[in-house]
Amino acid sequence: MSVRAPLGGPEFEYQLIGKEDWIGRRLVADRFREGRAFICGDAAHLWVPYAGYGMNAGIADAMNLSWMLAAHLKGWAAESILAAHELERQPITEQVSRFAMKHAAGAIRERTSVPPQIEDDTPEGAAVRRQVGEAAYQLHVQQFAYAGLNYGYFYDRSPSSRTMQSRHHPIQCTTAVRRASPDAARRTSSFGTDAPCTTLWERVTRC
Repeated sequence: MSVRAPLGGPEFEYQLIGKEDWIGRRLVADRFREGRAFICGDAAHLWVPYAGYGMNAGIADAMNLSWMLAAHLKGWAAESILAAHELERQPITEQVSRFAMKHAAGAIRERTSVPPQIEDDTPEGAAVRRQVGEAAYQLHVQQFAYAGLNYGYFYDRSPSSRTMQSRHHPIQCTTAVRRASPDAARRTSSFGTDAPCTTLWERVTRC
């Protein structure tokens, strides 16, 4: 009835052709390019829907690829710049995918392991509520303080980064950084709005 109601009532006929159970998984493509074909967004990476990380990573993929394609097609960058798309975006999406899956698993554990004493009007109950509240804060603040996952990173081992550094000046970074993998992009440890670390896009548009 829930299907028929918005489609015309009980008289509406339909046929169920097939169904598939949804399974939460983490998938990142081995390659983001094959010859003249490039992939980005959900074609390049999948993980559980969480905090908009998939959408933001997909938008960043498309933005990154679009300016490189434009640079080459308009003649101010060699074709070799297109190799930077995979070198730049794959490490970032690998990092984001692992964070999103780990965080989602933590949220599931949180919802399924509520202590039975949490509503008790006792000193023990109050202590449990403080403990649960602190754990919830430590878990969920991470999805909002996501510098280096959705923004705040730069591609220090990309061929396009090396080109820009040689054309202008080396990128200096005085804030703490952490590398996700040997070839991953650097990430700032805080929001760092006044930090000198900048993205390659900012270097291109400001220099």
